[in-house]
Amino acid sequence: TTRETVFLTDDQRRIAAAAAKLQIEGAMVTRFVARSDGDVVGFAYLDTHRVRTLPETLVVILDSGGKVLRVEVAAFREPLDYKPGDSWYRQFDGEELDRDLALDRDIRPITGATLTARATTDAVRRSLAIHAAIENHCKRLMEGEHPPSLDELMVAYETSWKDEPLPPGSHTRYHVALYDAAGHESTATAAIPPIVSTSPVALGGR
Repeated sequence: TTRETVFLTDDQRRIAAAAAKLQIEGAMVTRFVARSDGDVVGFAYLDTHRVRTLPETLVVILDSGGKVLRVEVAAFREPLDYKPGDSWYRQFDGEELDRDLALDRDIRPITGATLTARATTDAVRRSLAIHAAIENHCKRLMEGEHPPSLDELMVAYETSWKDEPLPPGSHTRYHVALYDAAGHESTATAAIPPIVSTSPVALGGR
């Protein structure tokens, strides 16, 4: 198993945010890549976030195809009353990044630990989206192709989520144009940042 530090490009952060329907706060991602006989067999992403007022750290373990194998709690600073039992976390086994990976859909909420359930679900969605942004980008580069344009990915995103509102804070000019073209009123009020050209990810194995 190799530890890697990946620095997301601006485009990758926007792509991941759109896919997860969540903000991606930082550019640095820590992950572990498991190999067997030279082949990649899995990945593990660390996600640290606030639950109520204190943080927790989750390890989101994925198979080589990008599905969730397991979610483990590495650190939980809130009172243990707010931590679900181990069986609750097994709901994420086999999950992919789609609209059903949400509370009250594939993931059942838990009485007395609603904030933990939401934070955990968001962390899994975030990890899956970051993984997809990194791996798709790397695959295209290794195959000698240009990474998909942000235009292409935003169209794919809008097609997948056309029946649901866009997440606050994740608009780009492509979101706004596509959303308006679909006949919906845009909720973007802030200035739209420029799109930065995609460049290779920086990988630093440790």
